[in-house]
Amino acid sequence: MFADALASEGVTVRELYQNAASVLAAGDVLILHWPDEFFYARSLSRRFRGMRSLTALLIAKYVQRKRIIWVGHNLVPHQRGARVSRIRLPVFLRAVDGLIFLSRASQSLFCETYPQLAAVPSIVVPHGHYRSRERSVPSVRDIAGARPVRLAFMGQVKRYKAPDIVARLVASLSPDRCELVIAGQCKDPDLGSELTTIAAKASNVDIQLGYLEDAALEALIDGADAVILPYRDILNSGSALMALSRFRPVIAPRLGSLVDLQNEVGEAWVWLYEGDLTTEKLAAALDWARQPRDPRGPDLSRQEWALIGSRITAYLRQIVAR
Repeated sequence: MFADALASEGVTVRELYQNAASVLAAGDVLILHWPDEFFYARSLSRRFRGMRSLTALLIAKYVQRKRIIWVGHNLVPHQRGARVSRIRLPVFLRAVDGLIFLSRASQSLFCETYPQLAAVPSIVVPHGHYRSRERSVPSVRDIAGARPVRLAFMGQVKRYKAPDIVARLVASLSPDRCELVIAGQCKDPDLGSELTTIAAKASNVDIQLGYLEDAALEALIDGADAVILPYRDILNSGSALMALSRFRPVIAPRLGSLVDLQNEVGEAWVWLYEGDLTTEKLAAALDWARQPRDPRGPDLSRQEWALIGSRITAYLRQIVAR
């Protein structure tokens, strides 16, 4: 969607891989969404590959005169526990010519974490919606009568997203009060086993571990009354925008760009809590989820890709002209 938005503005877009050949063959601007390979140290082989990729990036910048743009999706890799290379990180940061942030909160946190980037030209645009990928027209789901509120947790099932916490909390509630489905790919065997053990003892917790095709993901969201994202830490959330694109309210912690998102779409669609999720906070969230909502869905006009693409294209042309 990001690439399509730029292409609609007349920009020639090609996919970039984090390897030397792809970096050197790229066009005038290299846009890096998750540049972990350049400065995070994992296995010896990946460190060596990262050094080659970073060397190619430096050649692209200083010899080929290309511009390097970092889209600030995350402060740290999705794979928690990866170590920063003290040699490669400063080199990478000096090579960055521009930054694209998805919220004011993420801009502030990035500059606190990487003060070297504070003077780098940047732009703040919202995360775009997912309505262009919908397979059916979304509609608001009413919670009629006394039936339980059905919550969905979807996406990559990882420890930092706290699926274990919400699973335990829902399991402690009466099935008449709340149901939960957790669906998505889980590469952590211990976490997967923990979740399936919880579900085996609770009739109101359903665990579906495995890759979700787009149609299955859409059906999962549509079958829920609200989407719950109890992250332990987060900067930006595509899952929240995906839920809102399907007219589903979002329950999440007051972290990162979720605060900006609540300000943009309103408290009727995004309910944020302070600190860790507890039984009391979950109970309040369930009461909130039962409230009637505008059948037209949330106002995502600020998340329109046409507007986002236009703003980013103008910014990139300024960077190239410098």
